[in-house]
Amino acid sequence: MSESNIEFSEFNDEWLESFTKSTVLAFKLQCKLDIQVSSSFCRGDRTQIKPDIGAIIGITSAQFRGSAGLWFPKSVFLHLVSHMFNETTEEINNENEDAAAEFLNIIFGYVKTPMNQLGYEVEIAIPSIVQGHEIEAKYFKGAFVQVLPFQTQAGEFYVELLSEAVTPDEPPLPNIQESQNPLSHEEQAMFFMSFIQGTSHTLKLQCGLEIKADPSFQKPPDYHIPFQIASTIGITSKRVNGSYVMKFTQEVLLKLASKIFEEPITKYDSDIDDMVSELVNISLCITKRILKQEGHIIEMSLPTVIRGSDLQFSAPKKQKVTIIPFQSEIGLFYVEIGISS
Repeated sequence: MSESNIEFSEFNDEWLESFTKSTVLAFKLQCKLDIQVSSSFCRGDRTQIKPDIGAIIGITSAQFRGSAGLWFPKSVFLHLVSHMFNETTEEINNENEDAAAEFLNIIFGYVKTPMNQLGYEVEIAIPSIVQGHEIEAKYFKGAFVQVLPFQTQAGEFYVELLSEAVTPDEPPLPNIQESQNPLSHEEQAMFFMSFIQGTSHTLKLQCGLEIKADPSFQKPPDYHIPFQIASTIGITSKRVNGSYVMKFTQEVLLKLASKIFEEPITKYDSDIDDMVSELVNISLCITKRILKQEGHIIEMSLPTVIRGSDLQFSAPKKQKVTIIPFQSEIGLFYVEIGISS
């Protein structure tokens, strides 16, 4: 099927069935468990158990962009991991948290083939792992999120799917010959500087906030970044896949919201979810234009906003993650960029 004949609206029944079968197969092979399938539903139509760990991955295609989340309550995740490693696991820790991302990668490994056979040319970004207590994943206002629930002996877990059709981009710049080789050290430095510029320009544009990055920051092994709200978006290209995450404490984010809305904001609500989602989206759009001028073409998925207590955000251990603190008059926030070249 040629790309020009493909139209996309949302994940259809055929795709949902593919995700369902792939999830069942993934846990059958990885954990030697037969998980049960419940009827899919639109998020908000029924109650879901708030998760304690999960993984998010960005999806891009010429026809659509989206994201997928795989979410587990603690008891369910430990049940699955115990079967995966064939030993009793009683706590989520640095040794087993990667399993959330691994499960999601395996599911997509099965799903990509039939989707690409239909001509969608799907690419996936680096998964982000989220830990915390009663995690809430939020999407842009009006988003249609399909939820696929699965049952285990320890309880229920979920796959959440979000998508939208791609609108025509600006015309390609002339004479761009994009390399497909891995990024050199010099190109990686330029890549990160483009993200710093995109982030700085976005905050200046949206509310006149001047921010200063410290790109030389090195995260100590046990350093924990304090935050209650984060927004993440996936990145794909011919040369790198990755993720971009903005992390805020609630105190700093309320100050930022007050500047953007030009009135005192003292309480967190859904409007701030949309604001954070839009900030990440705008920042990536600006970064995308900067990189395009340098001959690097990236595509971006849909943003996901994460809220909760005791949050930790990480990439799989084999992926390189750069943490950039930004100082400003309203306080400190962080950007994390994970890339796999």
